[in-house]
Amino acid sequence: MSTKQHLTQVFWHEHCVILTNINKSVELLEGSGLEVSQDERFHLSLLNKRIWGRDNFWYLAFLPKFPSLARDPLFKPLVTPFDHLPIVLRQDGLYVMKPSILDQWLQLEFYLVATYNLLKEKFLPLAPLQTVLPPYPQSTNFHHTHETDEAARRAAHRARRLFLGWLCLVAAAISASAKLDERSPPAWYRIIAQAEPPFPPFWLDQITSSPILTDFSATCPRRGLVVNMCTEWAFLEMEDLFRVPYLPIWLCFPHGVAISHRLAKQLMPAQSFLSIMPSISKPTVL
Repeated sequence: MSTKQHLTQVFWHEHCVILTNINKSVELLEGSGLEVSQDERFHLSLLNKRIWGRDNFWYLAFLPKFPSLARDPLFKPLVTPFDHLPIVLRQDGLYVMKPSILDQWLQLEFYLVATYNLLKEKFLPLAPLQTVLPPYPQSTNFHHTHETDEAARRAAHRARRLFLGWLCLVAAAISASAKLDERSPPAWYRIIAQAEPPFPPFWLDQITSSPILTDFSATCPRRGLVVNMCTEWAFLEMEDLFRVPYLPIWLCFPHGVAISHRLAKQLMPAQSFLSIMPSISKPTVL
């Protein structure tokens, strides 16, 4: 495939810009430990390159790799193999998710969505206007009864992938806060801690101890990449990463740096550097 087909776009978000390779970004879902089926609504929308070309799903750069999910107690239930999903047969002959696990999933969905809604206006005000939120996990009816074991498992399996989209959104908002605020507790925590009605203490404890949502270092690898642009020659240290096709990259700039067209162009890799990278073409500043 020629480099002309590997479009690169840049847009800015407060003190950050995001560089995103937009073709075949659905590949971000692969390698997460969750299979990608061809009949899933969210997946099919990702396959529409025209939609993705408008940065609808930029937040998938924060999708964690499989080992990170398995090590995070908050999201560990999402990595259960398909055949071991907690589906039980009721006395009336219908199949449903095990009640104790079902309550955990419903609770996780409620608090993820509520947390994102609190943080998005403060920390993601300049995200692309075309951003498309993933459907709610409940849209798959994983919480309903089903006539067959297979139907119940399919609903739960589809819901798991939608949870991934929401955790990416929350992680993106927290990342935008964390990169600009070194106070303790950080601004994002103060916002959710002061929410009305208040979040229960257990959710505040879980979210602050979750590496998926709060750790953006190399200890929590993601399908995309977060790069600290305070480091001189940061791009030159990323040659191997630029060889990975379709890798979204979140470029974080130091506090107080106003991002402009001119500055963004200056901080992009030199064209001579990009010319040897098979997966990247000349950047375009929007």
